[in-house]
Amino acid sequence: MALNENPSLANQAVSAKKIKCLRCKKDTFKSALGLAKHQDALGHHHFICPTCKKEFGTEKGRDDHKRSHNRRPMPKNDCTAFPIRGPVTQHEQQQTNQLQVQQQPQETPTSVAQRVEHLALAFSQSSGTTLDGYTGSNWFPGGLLNEVRLYCNGNFFMTLTPVEQDLVHANLITRCHSTARLQKQGYTMPNSTEANKVYPRKSTVPRYYFRGTPKPSLLQRRRAVVIDCEMVQVQRWRRDLAFLSAVDFLTGEVLINNYVQPTGKVTDWTTKISGITPAAMAEAVASGQALNGWQSAREALFNYVDAQTILIGHSLNSDLDVLGIYHTRVVDSVIVASEAVFGSFSSFNRLYSLKTLSEEFLNLQIQPENQSHVCLEDTFATRDVVLCFVQNPERLIAWGGIAKARYDAEQAQREARRRQKKEIKARTAAKQQQAAAEQPLAPREPTSQSGVYQGFSDIDEYGGCDGDSETLRWSDVAEACGWPHPDTGYDPLSD
Repeated sequence: MALNENPSLANQAVSAKKIKCLRCKKDTFKSALGLAKHQDALGHHHFICPTCKKEFGTEKGRDDHKRSHNRRPMPKNDCTAFPIRGPVTQHEQQQTNQLQVQQQPQETPTSVAQRVEHLALAFSQSSGTTLDGYTGSNWFPGGLLNEVRLYCNGNFFMTLTPVEQDLVHANLITRCHSTARLQKQGYTMPNSTEANKVYPRKSTVPRYYFRGTPKPSLLQRRRAVVIDCEMVQVQRWRRDLAFLSAVDFLTGEVLINNYVQPTGKVTDWTTKISGITPAAMAEAVASGQALNGWQSAREALFNYVDAQTILIGHSLNSDLDVLGIYHTRVVDSVIVASEAVFGSFSSFNRLYSLKTLSEEFLNLQIQPENQSHVCLEDTFATRDVVLCFVQNPERLIAWGGIAKARYDAEQAQREARRRQKKEIKARTAAKQQQAAAEQPLAPREPTSQSGVYQGFSDIDEYGGCDGDSETLRWSDVAEACGWPHPDTGYDPLSD
Protein backbone atom coordinates (compact mmCIF):
# COMPACT_ATOMS: atom_id res chain seq x y z
CA MET A 1 0.00 0.00 0.00
CA ALA A 2 1.41 3.37 -1.00
CA LEU A 3 1.78 6.15 1.49
CA ASN A 4 -0.77 8.40 -0.19
CA GLU A 5 -3.35 5.58 -0.08
CA ASN A 6 -3.39 5.44 3.73
CA PRO A 7 -3.66 8.92 5.28
CA SER A 8 -3.22 7.47 8.76
CA LEU A 9 0.41 6.60 7.97
CA ALA A 10 1.22 10.20 7.05
CA ASN A 11 -0.28 11.35 10.33
CA GLN A 12 1.97 8.94 12.22
CA ALA A 13 5.08 10.48 10.60
CA VAL A 14 4.20 13.90 11.99
CA SER A 15 3.21 12.73 15.48
CA ALA A 16 5.61 11.91 18.25
CA LYS A 17 4.27 8.37 18.67
CA LYS A 18 6.29 5.33 17.78
CA ILE A 19 5.64 3.99 14.33
CA LYS A 20 4.38 0.48 15.01
CA CYS A 21 2.96 -2.34 12.92
CA LEU A 22 -0.29 -3.44 14.53
CA ARG A 23 -0.03 -6.93 13.02
CA CYS A 24 3.43 -8.04 14.18
CA LYS A 25 3.94 -5.36 16.91
CA LYS A 26 7.27 -4.26 15.38
CA ASP A 27 8.06 -0.65 16.39
CA THR A 28 11.58 -0.04 15.02
CA PHE A 29 10.51 1.89 11.94
CA LYS A 30 12.12 5.32 11.50
CA SER A 31 9.44 6.68 9.18
CA ALA A 32 5.96 5.97 7.92
CA LEU A 33 7.49 5.10 4.55
CA GLY A 34 9.42 2.26 6.17
CA LEU A 35 6.22 0.96 7.75
CA ALA A 36 4.45 1.15 4.40
CA LYS A 37 7.20 -0.90 2.73
CA HIS A 38 7.00 -3.43 5.57
CA GLN A 39 3.24 -3.73 5.12
CA ASP A 40 3.53 -4.18 1.36
CA ALA A 41 6.20 -6.87 1.76
CA LEU A 42 4.42 -8.93 4.42
CA GLY A 43 0.80 -7.99 3.85
CA HIS A 44 0.51 -6.49 7.33
CA HIS A 45 -2.03 -3.85 6.35
CA HIS A 46 -4.20 -2.22 8.97
CA PHE A 47 -7.97 -2.63 9.11
CA ILE A 48 -9.86 0.63 9.67
CA CYS A 49 -13.33 0.97 11.17
CA PRO A 50 -15.43 2.94 8.64
CA THR A 51 -17.45 4.54 11.47
CA CYS A 52 -14.80 5.93 13.82
CA LYS A 53 -11.65 5.46 11.64
CA LYS A 54 -9.95 3.44 14.37
CA GLU A 55 -7.21 1.06 13.15
CA PHE A 56 -6.90 -2.63 14.01
CA GLY A 57 -4.28 -5.24 13.34
CA THR A 58 -6.72 -8.00 12.33
CA GLU A 59 -9.93 -8.08 10.35
CA LYS A 60 -11.68 -9.98 13.17
CA GLY A 61 -10.83 -7.22 15.63
CA ARG A 62 -12.21 -4.62 13.26
CA ASP A 63 -15.45 -6.63 12.75
CA ASP A 64 -15.94 -7.12 16.51
CA HIS A 65 -15.46 -3.39 16.99
CA LYS A 66 -18.01 -2.61 14.25
CA ARG A 67 -20.61 -4.77 15.97
CA SER A 68 -20.09 -2.81 19.17
CA HIS A 69 -21.40 0.29 17.40
CA ASN A 70 -24.72 -1.48 16.83
CA ARG A 71 -25.00 -2.52 20.49
CA ARG A 72 -24.69 0.97 21.92
CA PRO A 73 -27.91 2.08 23.71
CA MET A 74 -30.15 4.85 22.46
CA PRO A 75 -29.47 8.26 24.08
CA LYS A 76 -31.89 9.35 26.77
CA ASN A 77 -32.80 12.81 27.99
CA ASP A 78 -32.27 13.52 31.69
CA CYS A 79 -35.59 14.62 33.07
CA THR A 80 -36.03 16.55 36.35
CA ALA A 81 -39.73 17.31 36.11
CA PHE A 82 -40.80 14.51 38.46
CA PRO A 83 -40.09 14.26 42.20
CA ILE A 84 -40.17 10.46 42.33
CA ARG A 85 -38.42 7.86 40.21
CA GLY A 86 -41.46 5.93 38.88
CA PRO A 87 -42.96 8.71 36.71
CA VAL A 88 -39.47 9.72 35.59
CA THR A 89 -38.82 6.18 34.30
CA GLN A 90 -42.13 6.08 32.44
CA HIS A 91 -41.54 9.53 30.97
CA GLU A 92 -38.03 8.62 29.81
CA GLN A 93 -39.36 5.44 28.21
CA GLN A 94 -41.97 7.44 26.30
CA GLN A 95 -39.31 9.88 25.12
CA THR A 96 -37.08 7.01 24.02
CA ASN A 97 -39.91 5.44 22.02
CA GLN A 98 -40.69 8.79 20.39
CA LEU A 99 -37.02 9.26 19.53
CA GLN A 100 -36.85 5.82 17.91
CA VAL A 101 -39.99 6.52 15.87
CA GLN A 102 -38.58 9.87 14.73
CA GLN A 103 -35.30 8.28 13.66
CA GLN A 104 -37.03 5.58 11.59
CA PRO A 105 -37.85 6.75 8.03
CA GLN A 106 -41.48 6.60 7.05
CA GLU A 107 -42.20 3.69 4.73
CA THR A 108 -44.17 4.35 1.57
CA PRO A 109 -45.64 1.80 -0.85
CA THR A 110 -43.27 3.11 -3.52
CA SER A 111 -40.17 2.53 -1.39
CA VAL A 112 -41.37 -0.97 -0.47
CA ALA A 113 -41.92 -1.84 -4.12
CA GLN A 114 -38.49 -0.45 -5.02
CA ARG A 115 -36.81 -2.61 -2.38
CA VAL A 116 -38.67 -5.71 -3.55
CA GLU A 117 -37.59 -5.00 -7.12
CA HIS A 118 -34.02 -4.34 -5.98
CA LEU A 119 -33.84 -7.59 -4.02
CA ALA A 120 -35.35 -9.53 -6.89
CA LEU A 121 -32.78 -8.13 -9.32
CA ALA A 122 -29.88 -8.75 -6.94
CA PHE A 123 -31.15 -12.25 -6.27
CA SER A 124 -31.46 -13.15 -9.93
CA GLN A 125 -27.93 -11.89 -10.67
CA SER A 126 -26.25 -13.70 -7.79
CA SER A 127 -25.11 -17.30 -7.75
CA GLY A 128 -26.72 -18.05 -4.39
CA THR A 129 -30.39 -18.04 -3.58
CA THR A 130 -30.91 -17.83 0.14
CA LEU A 131 -31.58 -14.39 1.60
CA ASP A 132 -31.04 -15.45 5.21
CA GLY A 133 -27.77 -13.52 5.42
CA TYR A 134 -29.15 -10.25 4.11
CA THR A 135 -27.94 -7.44 6.41
CA GLY A 136 -28.94 -4.30 4.52
CA SER A 137 -30.44 -1.42 6.46
CA ASN A 138 -33.59 -1.46 4.31
CA TRP A 139 -35.77 -4.54 4.57
CA PHE A 140 -39.40 -5.46 4.28
CA PRO A 141 -41.58 -3.74 6.91
CA GLY A 142 -43.71 -5.84 9.20
CA GLY A 143 -46.75 -7.28 7.48
CA LEU A 144 -45.34 -7.44 3.94
CA LEU A 145 -43.55 -10.75 4.46
CA ASN A 146 -43.66 -12.67 7.69
CA GLU A 147 -40.30 -14.33 7.05
CA VAL A 148 -37.26 -14.20 4.81
CA ARG A 149 -38.03 -16.07 1.59
CA LEU A 150 -36.29 -17.50 -1.45
CA TYR A 151 -37.09 -15.75 -4.70
CA CYS A 152 -37.21 -17.07 -8.26
CA ASN A 153 -39.03 -15.93 -11.40
CA GLY A 154 -41.50 -13.72 -9.54
CA ASN A 155 -42.37 -16.26 -6.82
CA PHE A 156 -41.23 -16.55 -3.22
CA PHE A 157 -40.39 -19.93 -1.69
CA MET A 158 -39.90 -21.32 1.82
CA THR A 159 -36.82 -21.18 4.04
CA LEU A 160 -36.05 -23.40 7.03
CA THR A 161 -34.29 -22.68 10.30
CA PRO A 162 -31.46 -25.07 11.31
CA VAL A 163 -33.81 -26.83 13.75
CA GLU A 164 -36.47 -27.20 11.07
CA GLN A 165 -33.88 -28.56 8.65
CA ASP A 166 -33.01 -31.39 11.06
CA LEU A 167 -36.69 -32.23 11.62
CA VAL A 168 -37.47 -32.19 7.90
CA HIS A 169 -34.47 -34.39 7.12
CA ALA A 170 -35.60 -36.94 9.73
CA ASN A 171 -39.08 -36.99 8.17
CA LEU A 172 -37.64 -37.29 4.67
CA ILE A 173 -35.82 -40.47 5.64
CA THR A 174 -39.13 -42.09 6.57
CA ARG A 175 -40.66 -40.89 3.28
CA CYS A 176 -38.15 -42.64 1.01
CA HIS A 177 -39.90 -45.09 -1.30
CA SER A 178 -39.36 -48.84 -1.34
CA THR A 179 -37.39 -50.50 -4.11
CA ALA A 180 -40.53 -52.30 -5.29
CA ARG A 181 -42.40 -49.02 -5.67
CA LEU A 182 -39.50 -47.39 -7.52
CA GLN A 183 -39.23 -50.30 -9.95
CA LYS A 184 -42.98 -50.23 -10.49
CA GLN A 185 -42.77 -46.55 -11.41
CA GLY A 186 -40.02 -47.11 -13.96
CA TYR A 187 -36.90 -46.31 -11.93
CA THR A 188 -33.68 -48.00 -13.00
CA MET A 189 -32.29 -50.01 -10.11
CA PRO A 190 -28.76 -51.43 -9.83
CA ASN A 191 -29.98 -55.02 -10.07
CA SER A 192 -31.83 -54.30 -13.32
CA THR A 193 -28.90 -52.74 -15.15
CA GLU A 194 -27.40 -56.03 -16.33
CA ALA A 195 -30.64 -57.06 -17.98
CA ASN A 196 -30.91 -53.73 -19.74
CA LYS A 197 -27.44 -54.08 -21.25
CA VAL A 198 -28.86 -56.53 -23.78
CA TYR A 199 -31.87 -54.41 -24.73
CA PRO A 200 -31.03 -50.80 -23.82
CA ARG A 201 -33.94 -48.39 -23.91
CA LYS A 202 -33.55 -46.12 -26.93
CA SER A 203 -35.26 -43.09 -25.39
CA THR A 204 -32.49 -42.24 -22.89
CA VAL A 205 -28.91 -43.06 -21.92
CA PRO A 206 -27.96 -46.69 -22.65
CA ARG A 207 -27.97 -48.71 -19.44
CA TYR A 208 -24.34 -49.77 -19.68
CA TYR A 209 -23.41 -46.09 -19.11
CA PHE A 210 -25.40 -45.88 -15.88
CA ARG A 211 -23.58 -45.31 -12.59
CA GLY A 212 -24.69 -45.30 -8.99
CA THR A 213 -24.16 -42.30 -6.75
CA PRO A 214 -20.73 -42.26 -5.03
CA LYS A 215 -20.18 -44.11 -1.78
CA PRO A 216 -20.11 -41.98 1.39
CA SER A 217 -16.65 -40.60 2.12
CA LEU A 218 -14.96 -38.08 4.37
CA LEU A 219 -16.10 -35.31 2.05
CA GLN A 220 -19.24 -33.71 3.41
CA ARG A 221 -22.07 -34.11 0.90
CA ARG A 222 -25.54 -32.60 1.01
CA ARG A 223 -28.16 -34.45 3.02
CA ALA A 224 -30.98 -33.84 0.53
CA VAL A 225 -30.94 -32.39 -2.99
CA VAL A 226 -33.85 -31.62 -5.32
CA ILE A 227 -33.19 -31.69 -9.07
CA ASP A 228 -35.02 -30.97 -12.31
CA CYS A 229 -33.94 -31.42 -15.92
CA GLU A 230 -35.02 -30.07 -19.29
CA MET A 231 -34.54 -32.30 -22.31
CA VAL A 232 -34.37 -32.01 -26.09
CA GLN A 233 -34.88 -34.66 -28.74
CA VAL A 234 -31.90 -35.94 -30.69
CA GLN A 235 -31.47 -38.50 -33.45
CA ARG A 236 -33.44 -41.76 -33.32
CA TRP A 237 -36.08 -40.15 -31.09
CA ARG A 238 -33.79 -40.17 -28.07
CA ARG A 239 -34.05 -37.62 -25.27
CA ASP A 240 -30.88 -35.79 -24.27
CA LEU A 241 -30.16 -33.50 -21.32
CA ALA A 242 -30.13 -29.76 -22.11
CA PHE A 243 -30.47 -28.03 -18.71
CA LEU A 244 -29.88 -29.10 -15.11
CA SER A 245 -30.95 -27.39 -11.89
CA ALA A 246 -30.02 -28.73 -8.45
CA VAL A 247 -30.93 -27.10 -5.13
CA ASP A 248 -30.04 -28.04 -1.56
CA PHE A 249 -33.42 -29.18 -0.28
CA LEU A 250 -32.84 -28.05 3.31
CA THR A 251 -31.10 -24.68 2.84
CA GLY A 252 -32.46 -23.66 -0.56
CA GLU A 253 -28.97 -22.98 -1.93
CA VAL A 254 -28.64 -23.28 -5.70
CA LEU A 255 -25.95 -25.86 -6.44
CA ILE A 256 -26.25 -26.18 -10.23
CA ASN A 257 -28.21 -24.10 -12.72
CA ASN A 258 -26.55 -24.59 -16.10
CA TYR A 259 -27.19 -25.41 -19.72
CA VAL A 260 -25.91 -28.83 -20.79
CA GLN A 261 -24.63 -29.20 -24.33
CA PRO A 262 -26.42 -32.15 -26.01
CA THR A 263 -24.17 -34.99 -27.13
CA GLY A 264 -26.20 -35.77 -30.27
CA LYS A 265 -27.63 -33.81 -33.16
CA VAL A 266 -30.78 -32.07 -31.96
CA THR A 267 -33.86 -32.80 -34.07
CA ASP A 268 -36.40 -31.06 -31.83
CA TRP A 269 -35.56 -28.41 -29.23
CA THR A 270 -39.06 -28.68 -27.66
CA THR A 271 -38.80 -24.95 -26.94
CA LYS A 272 -42.50 -24.57 -26.09
CA ILE A 273 -41.99 -26.88 -23.10
CA SER A 274 -38.32 -26.70 -22.16
CA GLY A 275 -37.63 -23.08 -23.07
CA ILE A 276 -34.33 -24.18 -24.65
CA THR A 277 -33.47 -22.42 -27.90
CA PRO A 278 -30.51 -22.97 -30.24
CA ALA A 279 -29.39 -19.36 -29.73
CA ALA A 280 -29.43 -19.63 -25.93
CA MET A 281 -27.53 -22.92 -26.03
CA ALA A 282 -24.94 -21.52 -28.45
CA GLU A 283 -24.42 -18.46 -26.26
CA ALA A 284 -24.00 -20.59 -23.13
CA VAL A 285 -21.49 -22.85 -24.87
CA ALA A 286 -19.52 -19.91 -26.29
CA SER A 287 -19.31 -18.20 -22.89
CA GLY A 288 -18.25 -21.38 -21.12
CA GLN A 289 -21.40 -21.48 -18.99
CA ALA A 290 -22.67 -24.80 -20.38
CA LEU A 291 -21.67 -28.22 -19.12
CA ASN A 292 -20.19 -30.47 -21.79
CA GLY A 293 -22.74 -33.26 -22.13
CA TRP A 294 -24.81 -35.31 -19.71
CA GLN A 295 -21.73 -37.07 -18.30
CA SER A 296 -20.20 -33.75 -17.21
CA ALA A 297 -23.53 -32.80 -15.67
CA ARG A 298 -23.58 -36.08 -13.77
CA GLU A 299 -20.08 -35.49 -12.42
CA ALA A 300 -21.06 -31.97 -11.37
CA LEU A 301 -24.02 -33.39 -9.46
CA PHE A 302 -21.81 -36.05 -7.84
CA ASN A 303 -19.84 -33.21 -6.23
CA TYR A 304 -22.86 -32.64 -3.97
CA VAL A 305 -24.53 -36.03 -3.54
CA ASP A 306 -23.56 -39.55 -2.51
CA ALA A 307 -25.35 -42.81 -1.80
CA GLN A 308 -26.73 -41.43 1.50
CA THR A 309 -28.15 -38.25 -0.04
CA ILE A 310 -31.92 -38.15 -0.46
CA LEU A 311 -32.80 -37.12 -4.02
CA ILE A 312 -36.10 -35.31 -4.48
CA GLY A 313 -37.90 -34.57 -7.74
CA HIS A 314 -41.14 -34.67 -9.69
CA SER A 315 -41.16 -37.81 -11.87
CA LEU A 316 -37.54 -38.11 -10.87
CA ASN A 317 -37.07 -41.32 -12.85
CA SER A 318 -37.08 -39.30 -16.09
CA ASP A 319 -34.37 -36.98 -14.76
CA LEU A 320 -32.20 -39.85 -13.53
CA ASP A 321 -32.57 -41.60 -16.89
CA VAL A 322 -31.09 -38.69 -18.87
CA LEU A 323 -28.32 -38.34 -16.26
CA GLY A 324 -27.47 -42.05 -16.31
CA ILE A 325 -27.88 -42.45 -12.52
CA TYR A 326 -29.48 -45.09 -10.38
CA HIS A 327 -30.23 -44.23 -6.78
CA THR A 328 -32.32 -45.84 -4.04
CA ARG A 329 -32.94 -43.01 -1.53
CA VAL A 330 -35.67 -41.13 -3.38
CA VAL A 331 -38.69 -38.99 -2.53
CA ASP A 332 -40.80 -38.38 -5.64
CA SER A 333 -43.63 -35.85 -5.34
CA VAL A 334 -45.62 -37.77 -7.96
CA ILE A 335 -45.44 -40.98 -5.93
CA VAL A 336 -46.24 -39.26 -2.62
CA ALA A 337 -49.32 -37.55 -4.07
CA SER A 338 -50.55 -40.64 -5.93
CA GLU A 339 -50.13 -42.86 -2.86
CA ALA A 340 -52.23 -40.40 -0.87
CA VAL A 341 -55.00 -40.87 -3.45
CA PHE A 342 -54.81 -44.56 -4.41
CA GLY A 343 -52.97 -46.16 -1.49
CA SER A 344 -49.41 -47.20 -0.76
CA PHE A 345 -49.62 -50.61 -2.45
CA SER A 346 -51.99 -49.88 -5.35
CA SER A 347 -51.29 -49.03 -8.93
CA PHE A 348 -51.68 -45.40 -9.89
CA ASN A 349 -54.54 -44.74 -12.27
CA ARG A 350 -53.59 -41.08 -12.47
CA LEU A 351 -50.40 -39.04 -12.00
CA TYR A 352 -50.67 -35.44 -10.83
CA SER A 353 -48.65 -32.69 -12.51
CA LEU A 354 -46.37 -30.29 -10.68
CA LYS A 355 -48.56 -27.39 -11.83
CA THR A 356 -51.63 -28.99 -10.21
CA LEU A 357 -49.87 -29.79 -6.93
CA SER A 358 -48.36 -26.28 -6.73
CA GLU A 359 -51.77 -24.68 -7.20
CA GLU A 360 -53.61 -26.92 -4.74
CA PHE A 361 -51.01 -27.07 -1.95
CA LEU A 362 -49.08 -23.80 -2.30
CA ASN A 363 -51.50 -21.52 -4.16
CA LEU A 364 -48.52 -21.00 -6.45
CA GLN A 365 -48.82 -20.23 -10.15
CA ILE A 366 -46.08 -21.83 -12.27
CA GLN A 367 -45.81 -22.88 -15.91
CA PRO A 368 -48.34 -20.31 -17.22
CA GLU A 369 -50.25 -21.03 -20.41
CA ASN A 370 -48.37 -20.50 -23.67
CA GLN A 371 -45.08 -20.10 -21.81
CA SER A 372 -42.20 -22.53 -21.44
CA HIS A 373 -40.98 -24.02 -18.18
CA VAL A 374 -38.32 -22.40 -16.02
CA CYS A 375 -36.13 -25.22 -14.75
CA LEU A 376 -35.03 -23.52 -11.52
CA GLU A 377 -38.58 -22.42 -10.71
CA ASP A 378 -39.83 -25.99 -11.17
CA THR A 379 -37.06 -27.17 -8.85
CA PHE A 380 -38.10 -24.76 -6.11
CA ALA A 381 -41.77 -25.62 -6.63
CA THR A 382 -41.01 -29.33 -6.24
CA ARG A 383 -39.10 -28.54 -3.06
CA ASP A 384 -41.98 -26.58 -1.56
CA VAL A 385 -44.56 -29.21 -2.53
CA VAL A 386 -42.57 -31.96 -0.79
CA LEU A 387 -41.98 -29.65 2.21
CA CYS A 388 -45.74 -29.19 2.44
CA PHE A 389 -46.23 -32.97 2.29
CA VAL A 390 -43.69 -33.52 5.07
CA GLN A 391 -44.75 -30.69 7.35
CA ASN A 392 -48.52 -31.12 6.89
CA PRO A 393 -49.28 -34.85 6.58
CA GLU A 394 -52.87 -34.34 7.75
CA ARG A 395 -53.49 -31.94 4.89
CA LEU A 396 -52.01 -34.45 2.44
CA ILE A 397 -54.35 -37.16 3.73
CA ALA A 398 -57.37 -34.87 3.47
CA TRP A 399 -56.41 -33.82 -0.04
CA GLY A 400 -55.95 -37.48 -1.02
CA GLY A 401 -59.50 -38.31 0.10
CA ILE A 402 -60.96 -35.39 -1.85
CA ALA A 403 -58.89 -36.23 -4.94
CA LYS A 404 -59.98 -39.89 -4.78
CA ALA A 405 -63.65 -38.92 -4.58
CA ARG A 406 -63.16 -36.55 -7.50
CA TYR A 407 -61.40 -39.26 -9.49
CA ASP A 408 -64.16 -41.80 -8.79
CA ALA A 409 -66.80 -39.30 -9.89
CA GLU A 410 -64.90 -38.61 -13.12
CA GLN A 411 -64.54 -42.33 -13.76
CA ALA A 412 -68.27 -42.87 -13.18
CA GLN A 413 -69.10 -40.11 -15.66
CA ARG A 414 -66.62 -41.50 -18.17
CA GLU A 415 -68.07 -45.00 -17.79
CA ALA A 416 -71.59 -43.64 -18.26
CA ARG A 417 -70.55 -41.88 -21.47
CA ARG A 418 -68.80 -45.03 -22.69
CA ARG A 419 -71.88 -47.13 -21.97
CA GLN A 420 -74.09 -44.61 -23.73
CA LYS A 421 -71.87 -44.62 -26.82
CA LYS A 422 -71.88 -48.41 -26.82
CA GLU A 423 -75.67 -48.53 -26.67
CA ILE A 424 -75.97 -45.99 -29.48
CA LYS A 425 -73.54 -48.01 -31.58
CA ALA A 426 -75.45 -51.23 -30.89
CA ARG A 427 -78.79 -49.64 -31.86
CA THR A 428 -77.24 -48.24 -35.05
CA ALA A 429 -75.83 -51.65 -35.98
CA ALA A 430 -79.19 -53.31 -35.32
CA LYS A 431 -80.96 -50.82 -37.57
CA GLN A 432 -78.41 -51.42 -40.33
CA GLN A 433 -78.84 -55.19 -40.05
CA GLN A 434 -82.61 -54.85 -40.15
CA ALA A 435 -82.42 -52.62 -43.21
CA ALA A 436 -80.08 -55.06 -44.93
CA ALA A 437 -82.40 -57.99 -44.16
CA GLU A 438 -85.38 -56.21 -45.69
CA GLN A 439 -83.57 -55.59 -49.00
CA PRO A 440 -83.44 -58.52 -51.50
CA LEU A 441 -79.97 -59.80 -52.22
CA ALA A 442 -78.72 -59.49 -55.82
CA PRO A 443 -77.46 -62.73 -57.43
CA ARG A 444 -73.74 -63.15 -57.41
CA GLU A 445 -71.79 -63.19 -60.65
CA PRO A 446 -69.29 -66.03 -61.09
CA THR A 447 -65.79 -64.89 -60.44
CA SER A 448 -63.10 -65.20 -63.10
CA GLN A 449 -60.28 -64.99 -60.59
CA SER A 450 -58.33 -68.11 -59.76
CA GLY A 451 -55.23 -69.27 -58.00
CA VAL A 452 -53.94 -67.10 -55.28
CA TYR A 453 -56.77 -64.54 -55.53
CA GLN A 454 -59.60 -67.07 -55.03
CA GLY A 455 -59.70 -66.24 -51.36
CA PHE A 456 -61.13 -62.81 -52.15
CA SER A 457 -64.22 -64.29 -53.78
CA ASP A 458 -65.61 -65.03 -50.34
CA ILE A 459 -65.98 -61.30 -49.58
CA ASP A 460 -69.57 -60.24 -50.26
CA GLU A 461 -70.73 -56.93 -51.60
CA TYR A 462 -71.47 -55.68 -48.12
CA GLY A 463 -67.94 -56.08 -46.96
CA GLY A 464 -68.64 -59.18 -44.88
CA CYS A 465 -66.80 -62.49 -45.10
CA ASP A 466 -68.14 -66.00 -45.23
CA GLY A 467 -67.27 -67.70 -42.00
CA ASP A 468 -66.58 -71.01 -43.75
CA SER A 469 -64.13 -69.55 -46.27
CA GLU A 470 -60.49 -70.47 -46.11
CA THR A 471 -58.23 -67.85 -44.58
CA LEU A 472 -55.83 -66.31 -47.06
CA ARG A 473 -52.25 -66.70 -45.84
CA TRP A 474 -49.45 -64.33 -46.73
CA SER A 475 -47.11 -67.22 -47.47
CA ASP A 476 -49.39 -68.28 -50.34
CA VAL A 477 -49.34 -64.79 -51.81
CA ALA A 478 -45.56 -64.57 -51.48
CA GLU A 479 -45.02 -67.95 -53.13
CA ALA A 480 -47.33 -67.08 -55.99
CA CYS A 481 -45.41 -63.85 -56.55
CA GLY A 482 -42.13 -65.71 -56.81
CA TRP A 483 -40.69 -65.12 -53.32
CA PRO A 484 -38.89 -67.93 -51.44
CA HIS A 485 -41.12 -70.54 -49.89
CA PRO A 486 -41.24 -70.09 -46.10
CA ASP A 487 -40.62 -73.81 -45.49
CA THR A 488 -38.30 -74.98 -48.27
CA GLY A 489 -36.53 -71.68 -48.83
CA TYR A 490 -36.67 -72.23 -52.58
CA ASP A 491 -36.45 -69.01 -54.59
CA PRO A 492 -37.86 -69.40 -58.13
CA LEU A 493 -36.05 -66.21 -59.19
CA SER A 494 -32.67 -67.72 -58.29
CA ASP A 495 -32.55 -69.97 -61.36
